[in-house]
Amino acid sequence: MLSDAYSQTFGQERVTPKERQSRVGGVFASVASRYDIMNDVMSLGTHRLWKKIFLKTLPIGPKTIMIDVATGTGDIAISVMKAHPDGAPVVMVDPSSFMLEKANERLIDLALSPRGVLVQAPAEHLPFPDRSFDVCSISFGLRNVTHLTQALSEMRRVLVYGGHFFCMEFSPDLLPFLQKPYALYERIIPHMGRLIARDGPSYQYLVDSIRAFPSSEALAQMMAEAGLGGIRVTSLSGGLVRIHQGVRV
Repeated sequence: MLSDAYSQTFGQERVTPKERQSRVGGVFASVASRYDIMNDVMSLGTHRLWKKIFLKTLPIGPKTIMIDVATGTGDIAISVMKAHPDGAPVVMVDPSSFMLEKANERLIDLALSPRGVLVQAPAEHLPFPDRSFDVCSISFGLRNVTHLTQALSEMRRVLVYGGHFFCMEFSPDLLPFLQKPYALYERIIPHMGRLIARDGPSYQYLVDSIRAFPSSEALAQMMAEAGLGGIRVTSLSGGLVRIHQGVRV
């Protein structure tokens, strides 16, 4: 299976799933303190536009119960809470204690601590009962998951029937005219990581993980196999980023 093959990659290396999980954890322990700065530098600020578009797709109302998986420093969850000040709490899940620490700092600074519920857990093992959430989002986090099929099944499991799943992720399916310019940019990113975050190897992994990630079509198929229906895909920036959405059936 494609997901099994992906679980044995770390960038361009072949590793065991256990080693991959450990090494990905090490990447985020290393980059957490400068993660937000590097996102701005690496994307030239474009990640903010992508996230605005993503947020507009989320069907959030005052009573919507939402889980944000691989929340990182909390960009998506915090944006939802700010847009809906009287809304329900948002559960923010991430396997990295370092990233959750940064997310907690942001919640405190914005006086949102009571609404942001931080939980340390991997996407493959969400510690919640079946049918707990109306919306599940994962933004630029799925390619860092070790067992893709298991994670998709878990995220589907915690959704109510008719609940919505949304994933925004970098895609290897670039339009042809962008492939050469992006290949050049890929070579620059680790150097930027070395200069700004003092960590070139971690950013080399983040670049390589995009190339290793399943195609948009393959991801849609995995979602269907996990029990999600009504699957739609939206392409952004010439295919560099894609939003996959589905409904629990």
